[in-house]
Amino acid sequence: MVTTTQPTVNDGLDNHIAFNTMRDQLESQHPNSWVVFHDQEFVGHYETYDAARQGARDQNLNLAHCLLQKLNASPTIVLSCAD
Repeated sequence: MVTTTQPTVNDGLDNHIAFNTMRDQLESQHPNSWVVFHDQEFVGHYETYDAARQGARDQNLNLAHCLLQKLNASPTIVLSCAD
């Protein structure tokens, strides 16, 4: 059996679905913050992109499997990253 840590299309899609399910709540509770989702779970909110990325690392999350998104951004800013 072979296992991989490479993100799949579904990983990204699942994180987006989870984000969109919580979007209104997050935007009202944490306006203009960066949020992190991993494995369809809300991980946290941060003031800056760099803080969000570091927060994910501090929790030992694989950044390639994370969604980092700015709330209340116009236009919408979405970043996915890998080390």
